[in-house]
Amino acid sequence: MKYLQRNQKSALFFILIFIIWQILPTIISIPSFILPTPIQILKALWKEKEQLFLIHLPVTFMESLLGLIISVLLGFIIAFMMHISLNIEQALYPWMIISQTIPIIVLSPIVIMWFGYGLFAKIFIIFLISFFPVSMNVFQGLKSVDQGMLSLLQSYGATKKQIFFKIEVPHAIPFILSGIKMAAVFSIVGATLGEWLGSDSGLGYYSRRMSANLQADSSFAAVVNLALLGLFFHGFIQLIEKKFFRKYLPKERKI
Repeated sequence: MKYLQRNQKSALFFILIFIIWQILPTIISIPSFILPTPIQILKALWKEKEQLFLIHLPVTFMESLLGLIISVLLGFIIAFMMHISLNIEQALYPWMIISQTIPIIVLSPIVIMWFGYGLFAKIFIIFLISFFPVSMNVFQGLKSVDQGMLSLLQSYGATKKQIFFKIEVPHAIPFILSGIKMAAVFSIVGATLGEWLGSDSGLGYYSRRMSANLQADSSFAAVVNLALLGLFFHGFIQLIEKKFFRKYLPKERKI
């Protein structure tokens, strides 16, 4: 019951958008190969369900998941190195910022040229997009511990290891989870982009092929699958954080 109450506004907003979208193309005479109606998209989704759900969705899912895991692990390592050494922070931080100012769509063809059209190129593209929110959130979480508390603990003889695992890591958990949720969404973007540039399977490849054939309804059906995949990743991480890390999280808003 609480779940339904919490998501009531989202459901109402979705219904409103659905109705407007269904009516709009008819009113202003937009061809279906440019903007299909939601009903047409749902029909295409059902018609192509085997291709979408059994062939292309699993490919994008595995690429996104593998890229996310690598991004989280390397993001943690980068954040930890920056946390323990000011020299490493000063050396890496500017390059991390630079890596995010260059549009990934510009770098992706270079990555494909270097590594080809295989899985490694897609994982590398996912990493370029996804590592930053993990490393920066983890770093900020570790860094945001009250310095007065750290000084007090050190004066009582607490070791760096004890402070790290008992104070800094628990304090950083909300930041860590936030970074992982962002990276999960970005990993899907990276996988889709890699498939767009060169692949023979995956939702990005399917969407590009359908767009080239002016089958906008099928292309939008792929987008629906990507949205569902993003919601699944986000929801799964939320489930984990509420199951195992609830005590570290800030209290939910009542309104």
